[in-house]
Amino acid sequence: MGCPVRLLGLPDALRAEGLEPVLVAGWERRGYEFPATPLGSLDHHTAGPRFGYMPSLGVLTNGRPDLPGPLAQVGSPRSEPGDWRVYVIASGKANHGGAGYWAGADSNYEMCGLERELVGDGSDLTKHRNDVAIRVHTAFARLCGFPATSVARHAEYALPKGRKPDTAGITGSWLRGAVAARLAGANPQPPEDFTMAGLNRTDALKGVVRQAFRANLLRTPESQAELDNHVLHLATVGYEQYVLGLIQSTEGQAVLARERKAVLGV
Repeated sequence: MGCPVRLLGLPDALRAEGLEPVLVAGWERRGYEFPATPLGSLDHHTAGPRFGYMPSLGVLTNGRPDLPGPLAQVGSPRSEPGDWRVYVIASGKANHGGAGYWAGADSNYEMCGLERELVGDGSDLTKHRNDVAIRVHTAFARLCGFPATSVARHAEYALPKGRKPDTAGITGSWLRGAVAARLAGANPQPPEDFTMAGLNRTDALKGVVRQAFRANLLRTPESQAELDNHVLHLATVGYEQYVLGLIQSTEGQAVLARERKAVLGV
């Protein structure tokens, strides 16, 4: 179905996908009205603080000194399985895409935006958080009447090419395939191993190692070669199964401790 000038049906559309919309005060009038039905939706990461449930909500709602808010229609927190909350920030246009082009759309007036509370290196992606994103984009698509091919990562839309990296850790083709399956009535399950979602295996492992360094579980590498050696070692022990979201879990911490001892002898 077509959507109105404002996406006032967005909370109901999200509920229909099994999500629990949290309505940010003033969302009904936030953002300029759309001149016509949006043609697609973009997937973003906030690249915000590493810790916290939704620390970027204020910025997404009110903007930054260099960019007025809102910065998305919907914000997705660092939720865990069983938590389906998402924040409905605006019913109107949001300043999220900038210059770009995708599937006939070339402005924020033509694209809906989902901002995911992620640090931007893939390290806090989880199966559940990807499932939430699939449902949000499906809700946008059903509400506005556009196909799954009109869903894109910000990196795919942004011009010039290479201007934006988000959302790190997935590919657009995987996201569109998952949205298409859900629109067709299926309930696609995001892969446990995000290499299946198009994340380069070596990059994923480097992210694991870097996060271990940040957590002071491994000594800071003295060179890129030393980092690469750690990556190769982790690859041989199958560490990629500990997708980066597990790094803060008890299991992840225990494995990192074992790897620290195996790699560094401490």
